[in-house]
Amino acid sequence: MPRGTFVPTELAQRRLATAVVVALTVLVAKPGQTLPATLAAVALILGTLVLIRLGKAGPTTLVALVGIGVILRLIRFRAVEADPLTVTVAAINQALSGMSPYSIGPAGSLLGSSTFPYGPVSLAWYFPVQFEPRLMELAAATAVLVALAVWRRPLGLAIYASAPIFVLLATDGSNDTSAGLLILLALVVAERHARAGGAFLAVAAAFKPYAAAWLLPLVAWAGLLPLVAFLAASAVLWLPLLAWGPGSFVGALHRAEDVHAASYYSLAAGLEQVLGRPMDKAMFGPLRLVLGLGTAIFVWVAIRSHDAVVVGGSLVFLVTMYAGYWGTPAYLAAIAPILCWKVDGWVTRAPVRESVSIEHPLHPMAGTELPEAL
Repeated sequence: MPRGTFVPTELAQRRLATAVVVALTVLVAKPGQTLPATLAAVALILGTLVLIRLGKAGPTTLVALVGIGVILRLIRFRAVEADPLTVTVAAINQALSGMSPYSIGPAGSLLGSSTFPYGPVSLAWYFPVQFEPRLMELAAATAVLVALAVWRRPLGLAIYASAPIFVLLATDGSNDTSAGLLILLALVVAERHARAGGAFLAVAAAFKPYAAAWLLPLVAWAGLLPLVAFLAASAVLWLPLLAWGPGSFVGALHRAEDVHAASYYSLAAGLEQVLGRPMDKAMFGPLRLVLGLGTAIFVWVAIRSHDAVVVGGSLVFLVTMYAGYWGTPAYLAAIAPILCWKVDGWVTRAPVRESVSIEHPLHPMAGTELPEAL
């Protein structure tokens, strides 16, 4: 096998899949996650694994899992616990009034005390459901559930349907469930058509910029064409900044960092627990970017397959988002769909072979069409 190949052995894949199952259902804590809900999720996932081994995880199982996932989210459709969607609606109204959604709002308004640090696509995404933006998150979660069922991913479907963390995040007022759907769409498309995948990834990054974590892994696998597509699409999607002012967006990003007075769910929070003293907040902003870039470089030289794009981009994402001063478990909803899409293959199929995107200029079949089957 060539030096630097990032292809886990079958045993390593099974261990990774087991770790994902445990982490997503047991170790990831969030207020409102109860022990009975966690135990029920574990039981459902283990039961699904048994059905897979027996060869009985057919259409009835898939439909039932989709139904369970939707019902659990409807049960949790209560009070808003997070503010991203509320802030987004305020930004939409501010844009409709002729102001920049990234500027500081009038005194007494929500954007006078908070900030909107997301991309222009986010404004268009929630515009039709301003009266209740969580409906879009519920629709996004349902779309992921249906997609996993159509693609016959029973294990991933069981995890996504029942893991309490994902049930909560679909209705708590955060926007990462929609981000996860867009990232999933981009990487599914990229597996067949890398250039189109790059363009779809630009859409995801114009929704929440952290989706760019998968760009360098995609380029490492498929060559420069996805990068060109990403940049071209981004130039169009971010055009509104010419009217609103690029500086207003940068300012919104800085204010989003400054609003967090205490560390939480991050490297800084962990160090404070271990060392027993507060961390320097100013240090961790640059630190997470440096560590994220270092992870991207490590991933770049190791990627040889589409699975590695998914895993490598997820590593870049996790390091960048959690190695700073403040984090949130909501970020995990962004990587849940792609991991649930892949986990069945890691557990039940042969090891992933080394591969190069057919759109990479060095691929011997460059320019030919891939089969339609996933």
